[in-house]
Amino acid sequence: MSSTPPPYETVHKYEKRPLDSPKDEASPRPPARISRLKIAFVLVLVYLDVLVLAQHFNIFSFLLDDVPLEKQNTLRHEWRREQDAHAREVAVWNHERATHVREMHAWQHELVALQDRREQWMREAEAERAQWAAERRSEELRKKEVERMRQGVHWSEAWGNQRCSAYGARAYNARLLDIPEELGWYEVCADMPNRFHGRWVDRPARCQRDRNGVWATWYIDFEEPRCITYWDTLRDLGCSSAQSGKRRYEARLMNLTHRDDWDAMCSTTPATINGIHFDHPTACEDRAGATGVWDVPDDTCF
Repeated sequence: MSSTPPPYETVHKYEKRPLDSPKDEASPRPPARISRLKIAFVLVLVYLDVLVLAQHFNIFSFLLDDVPLEKQNTLRHEWRREQDAHAREVAVWNHERATHVREMHAWQHELVALQDRREQWMREAEAERAQWAAERRSEELRKKEVERMRQGVHWSEAWGNQRCSAYGARAYNARLLDIPEELGWYEVCADMPNRFHGRWVDRPARCQRDRNGVWATWYIDFEEPRCITYWDTLRDLGCSSAQSGKRRYEARLMNLTHRDDWDAMCSTTPATINGIHFDHPTACEDRAGATGVWDVPDDTCF
């Protein structure tokens, strides 16, 4: 006889146990009170919606309304009239504003045109004043020359130096002749005009006297094409130094003769590099010919 107890049998969930209570077998039911409350709540919401719609479409008015329905309609009509009047006023205002903007633009255009005419008039007036001044000065010099000639004082024929004195300039000399004894030679020389290339020059740059008499020097910087030098093709030598902000260029000086002072011509010949005008190079060097050197501002050299 075995001492091991027999195994327990598995009880299915649908089988009844002896100790199960009969009330556990019944399925749960929703409470009837909760269902009735939900239905009542929905009916109240529907009723309120109907009342709101009825009042909105003027089907009837509430007892709590202070304003009668006819008065409400009158107020609505007045409000619509005011709204239409406001819309018309806005349209009129927009039209007036557009007209004002057009008038303002036209006025600004007229103002710009007026300023342009004024600037043009000022330029013309300035040019006319300059012309009058030049004519008056020319007339004064002519009268002065006539006066000197009456006294017998006059210049000899001027002769030009074979070498150029600077860019576009040449030195000229002339002797002052027939100076009256009662006149001081320097006073007469320093205030004696002379004519070069058809233009009057007010006074000489220098007056001197030696055993041969009184003579003067002029530096004429107009209509001297033989003294117009120019630069050959520029060479880019890179940045001058680290973070200098400048780039170095160099070029040979052209149209220079062996009689000319290369340093004087180099140091007075202008150039335009990268849109920047230079009256003269940064330095001039004699390297098998006059060579100009420029240090030009360059943002890429920082």
